[in-house]
Amino acid sequence: MTAGDQRPGASRPAVSWALRQVLDRIANGAFAPGQQLPVERDLALQLGVSRGSIREAMSALVALGLVDPRQGAGVFVTALDPEQLLSGLRLVLPIADETRRDELLEVQAVLEGAAAGLAAVRTGPEGAPILTKLAAEVAGADTPAEAADADREFHLGLSQMSGNAVLASLADALFSRATRLSVWQTMWDQGREHLLLDHDMVIAALENRDAEGARAWALTHASRTAAARRSPEPKPQVRKRRKRAKAEEAPERETPTWFRDAKLGVLIHWGLYSVPGWAPLDESLVELLTDEETRPHENDEPDPLVAHPFSEWYQNSLAIEGSPTWNYHRATYGNMPYRQFRASFATALTEWDPTEWANLFTSAGIRYAVPVAKHHDGFRMWPSAVPHRDDWTAPRDVVGEVAAAVREKGLRLGVYYSSGLDWSFANLPVRRMVDVRDSCPPGTQYAAYVDAHWRELIDRYRPDILWNDMGYPGDPAVMFRDYYAQVPDGVVTDRFWSGSYDVSTPNFARRHVIDTRPWEVARPIGVSFGWNRQEGPEHTLSGTQLVHLLLDVVSKNGNLLLGVSPDDRGRIPQIQQRSLMELGSWLAVHGEAVYGTRPWTTPESTTQDGLPVRFTVKAHTLYVHLLGPVAGETVVTGLHLPQGTEVLDLATGTPIATSNGRKGTVLNLPGAAAAPARVLRVNPVPEAG
Repeated sequence: MTAGDQRPGASRPAVSWALRQVLDRIANGAFAPGQQLPVERDLALQLGVSRGSIREAMSALVALGLVDPRQGAGVFVTALDPEQLLSGLRLVLPIADETRRDELLEVQAVLEGAAAGLAAVRTGPEGAPILTKLAAEVAGADTPAEAADADREFHLGLSQMSGNAVLASLADALFSRATRLSVWQTMWDQGREHLLLDHDMVIAALENRDAEGARAWALTHASRTAAARRSPEPKPQVRKRRKRAKAEEAPERETPTWFRDAKLGVLIHWGLYSVPGWAPLDESLVELLTDEETRPHENDEPDPLVAHPFSEWYQNSLAIEGSPTWNYHRATYGNMPYRQFRASFATALTEWDPTEWANLFTSAGIRYAVPVAKHHDGFRMWPSAVPHRDDWTAPRDVVGEVAAAVREKGLRLGVYYSSGLDWSFANLPVRRMVDVRDSCPPGTQYAAYVDAHWRELIDRYRPDILWNDMGYPGDPAVMFRDYYAQVPDGVVTDRFWSGSYDVSTPNFARRHVIDTRPWEVARPIGVSFGWNRQEGPEHTLSGTQLVHLLLDVVSKNGNLLLGVSPDDRGRIPQIQQRSLMELGSWLAVHGEAVYGTRPWTTPESTTQDGLPVRFTVKAHTLYVHLLGPVAGETVVTGLHLPQGTEVLDLATGTPIATSNGRKGTVLNLPGAAAAPARVLRVNPVPEAG
């Protein structure tokens, strides 16, 4: 007896055995479509089971659409029509549990992407008019139910153009009407325009016989609908925080606690612009470039964009004839176009090690890392499936490898993405600061491209922070909703310039009062966010300066996002590493006075000698930060401690003798403190400064 001819035993019920044997015979052609099966008695003898087992097996095969019992004639194998075979699956889908339903939708997405790709090749432009008509019916629907029905016809038509009936029927069966209706109900008021745009992009791909484009947009569409199905029903609208919102406006949601506790992040600019790594060193322009209110310039006053001190703007500066960058490039590289930096960058990627970055960040006390996924040049630092006409993509998954390296160290991950500028599409160069906000590539194609990128980044990496830049081509509300559904404690920055947000993120900003809402200041350790080979110690914040900056920001309810600038080989410059390590050494001793703290009632003060003082608080402890080496008798102006208050030097645990003076608390500090800042631990927290 062969292994394939085993008879049923105690471990293999007779009905299952009979069913499997008949299925095998249908699959291998022994029972061909339209052929009559042996009568019940003969089949039972052939398979060595009872007639009752055969009868039950036949019932299952009928339900599956594989056999057809005909009164008075016998049982016949059906034509094995895909539509008939999938009828049972349609019955099962509505009662599947949530996990299985999500898994089935993932399968449906893959199948629909494959069908769209085949349709572009096998039907191509001939199918575009049909799909255009079907898409118009979806767009013209008056209710979600009408849209859902029209949407099914569009997708069924697209799948049928693949020339594979099984693929078309299976993709349709996996996306039930109830699920489709749920999607359209969820996105009817906010988001349906994105679904309609996806249809248009698929049609455009068919017109160009672009199989990869059709597949990518079909997958994007499927991902969007799957996210909508998982999303909760839209909540009633509340007032959203806008840029420069008034203090009394309530946020739509609380900024996640993890972000408020983290305090210190790192923003990593590494891309093609790192290969030339050059920008004019003019720190006076930084103030103009980072002013929250851009202003027009007089005719005789050069716009700061002409001599941009940020090297990550190299491509834009290169396109301005006569600019310092244009002159440098001509002298160094001749007429070589910017895109040819790809070869050198690809070489650097072969030796790049993200664990070196992660180790440095951990030693520096960093709690979250934000790599650049796409800067204004449009070059993508992850293997995006969204098509680009120039395959403008790094040969390694930089975002993914950074994500894995930093998360292994326990850090959170953010993703920087420039939505508002993309010079691979349009508007190069941007010549004036006042034109930046109006330089977003126009048209629905770019809007869909950006939306697809964000959804891909969210689905693939589940970033803890969406760190956008330069605005957004449309309304991101639906994307935000889907993001929060996947990452409930995620953080959205205000740089989308529309919709609600969790945290404002000004560049280089300083506060002199406590901001009632959490905020984050982004600033590079040097002058430029991207690597500038000209920067030296005089352009770089020292470890002591980083400590003072961090304490100043944290005392005002903020986080500090430090920009690091990997060089043309992907190495963070030694001068920046040294400053970060000094910061990390200080935090290793004094971190409890920073992480997880909140502002006190008074953000800042000074000693009688003018030394800056900052305050933070955690639970029942006040931390007094003296920003500089200080010893002996010192008065902290405005600080009045009740009798019996315990004061300790945080680094040594040494008790500090105190007394009340006319201007504030008198501290008798033993020894000479060489650290960037001396921290005192005060219990209990006084009521006010």
